Amino acid sequence: MMRSRSPKDAFSFPDGVDDEEAAPETNHLLRHLDGSEVAGRVDSPRNRLLLEVEPSSSRQPPPRGRRYLARVSTCRASPTILAFLSHGFFLVGSLAYVLLALGDLSWYRTTIEIPREVYTADDDAAWEQLGNEELWDAKDDYEWTYHIYYLVGAVSFVFVGALDWMRYGDCMDAFMILAGLAGVVSVLSPTARQEVIWDAVSIHLYLLEACNLFRREHHLTGRGRLFRVGDVCFLAGNIIDVTVVYFSLAGRSGLGIIRADLAAQILWLVCALIDTAREIFTSY
Repeated sequence: MMRSRSPKDAFSFPDGVDDEEAAPETNHLLRHLDGSEVAGRVDSPRNRLLLEVEPSSSRQPPPRGRRYLARVSTCRASPTILAFLSHGFFLVGSLAYVLLALGDLSWYRTTIEIPREVYTADDDAAWEQLGNEELWDAKDDYEWTYHIYYLVGAVSFVFVGALDWMRYGDCMDAFMILAGLAGVVSVLSPTARQEVIWDAVSIHLYLLEACNLFRREHHLTGRGRLFRVGDVCFLAGNIIDVTVVYFSLAGRSGLGIIRADLAAQILWLVCALIDTAREIFTSY
């Protein structure tokens, strides 16, 4: 009658087979019952009883690209929907700022012959002394459209920052939110000086957000890396904006500064268009 094998014999290797030779056949990832994993061999009954066994060959490599970002998103909403909402608000905000800069250029050409002390005056009395009702009406229209475009742009970028924070879970996206809020305060400021100061705060925060965007990994490969040009455009536009605002704080103005500001806003718009194209490229 054959003797039954003991548990120890059941898990021992055949005669003549060394542990190192048998190791590749029993190389597993050992998962504890509490969920932690250790690498090793199943070489004892105790291991088989206390560990769940999963062959290492069944382990899949970590995903990359858009699907990976979708899994690490901190929001339950669809990451693709959040992404396109973010890019949509970015487009709206950038377009509003371009229209604002074009309005500045048009207004400068309209008022090029007005004395500087009147043009830079912070009250209506100086303008009333000109006795030009059409110019007075044009000034009201210019100021109204300026504030509307600025407000739309600033609020749009608040939404961009909030949506990106939900997408990436990166607290650095707070720079975009704060920049937009500072822009709203600038629009609502009672004096031109306060408006310029809050505008400067907003632009510096946008620059910090541009640096944050430039360092972010987008998991692009091959020709997809060309879409990083959008990040470069946003960073360059913000550097120009910061330079322009220092001239404004120093009381400098002129056609060159207005054109530089327009160039910066165009770079923002180019960034928005490229980022939208990148999202379509990575999603579909």
